[in-house]
Amino acid sequence: MNNEKFLNKIKQFEDFKCHAYKDSGGTWTIGWGRTAGVKPGDVTNENAEQRWFTGYVSQLSKEIHNYMTDNGYDLAEYELQALTCFVYNLGLGNLVTLTKSGKRSKEEIAKKIPEYNK
Repeated sequence: MNNEKFLNKIKQFEDFKCHAYKDSGGTWTIGWGRTAGVKPGDVTNENAEQRWFTGYVSQLSKEIHNYMTDNGYDLAEYELQALTCFVYNLGLGNLVTLTKSGKRSKEEIAKKIPEYNK
């Protein structure tokens, strides 16, 4: 899952910020959208964030794969990547809502994703 092309695709939609800032929702954020453990005054660099980012996306992909498999979904690689992007930005809780706790079909899920814009 963690091929460079896929990681770069996620980064393409995230501005890199080396100083902590509040995102539009008021959450302290840094790097390519990292919020975990970020506090005012934090500073980072691309090397440190790359290590975090690679590990986080890998872990996230595993959690999504396990959740989807446990709920009876068989995902193609591109579907897992799309859901990883979704969860990277919106969190695992929204995956449960998106799938309606595993009750929606993949087609229904695909139709619902655009509703999460903004």
